Amino acid sequence: FTRNTRIDINRGASPDFQWIKINVTNRHPDEEWLLEYAFSGADTLVYYFPTDAGYDSIIAGEHRPFYERPYISRNFVFPLDIAYDSTANIYLKLTTNGVVQINGRITTHETLLETTGTDSIYRGFYYGIMLIVILANLIGSIYARNMTFLYLALSAIGNFTALAAYDGVGFQYFWPNAIAWNDKAPAFFMFFNILPGILFVKSYFKATHSSKALNIVLSTARVVAIVMSVVILLTDKIPEYVTFGAIFDCLCIGGILAYCIFLFKQGVKDITLFAIGWFCIFSGIFFLYLQSSD
Repeated sequence: FTRNTRIDINRGASPDFQWIKINVTNRHPDEEWLLEYAFSGADTLVYYFPTDAGYDSIIAGEHRPFYERPYISRNFVFPLDIAYDSTANIYLKLTTNGVVQINGRITTHETLLETTGTDSIYRGFYYGIMLIVILANLIGSIYARNMTFLYLALSAIGNFTALAAYDGVGFQYFWPNAIAWNDKAPAFFMFFNILPGILFVKSYFKATHSSKALNIVLSTARVVAIVMSVVILLTDKIPEYVTFGAIFDCLCIGGILAYCIFLFKQGVKDITLFAIGWFCIFSGIFFLYLQSSD
């Protein structure tokens, strides 16, 4: 074991087991202590804790059904039963096909409830806005009989599912027992969610300012998205797919924004709100990927 002096560690992509040793002393007899491992992407996480007979273990991770976890949380939470004024070693054995992130803390049950509640409020606010956007555009597409609204609603659904798959919300609420699908979902939605966005852009610019070059770029992006979505469904999870998917999404949206800037310089003022919307999507994907890579 190598002593760690940082709060969190990024070990890069590695298929090997990672062992984590934690030396714990309990100096507060009246608290219910918990160990929270804040990396929802761990494929297999084995928690070893001391008992009177030696050591016992709890197996968790994304390769097990969600509701088998000791505590219902996006992160992995384990009981930390150390006698008052005593010291013990606990161990974690981690494996994942993606980037290895080591980030945990020792907390109390009350603090965990508070932080989980705050996290749920923020995420609920974001997902709630997305649902409003989806419903508003679905109603608009029916009322106005305009496919542009439908494409925008489908694009919002794509971003909703991509984020849910990426941050563990999808595994918790939508497919808690679909282990194989949960492996593929983040990479799949990275590519698939761009398809309705491309249809929306083509529909929008067809009514305003289309060009041959834009149509070629969007058609190429659509083919790449379809091919990669199918490849991901037919193969095992490969970590590079998620990275490629994030880069692909950013390139597509970056190209759309560049075209918006070009039109704006040509005197097309009604493109501003369109560009702001896509910039928000671009920023969300970019910072989401940065957060997962820290």
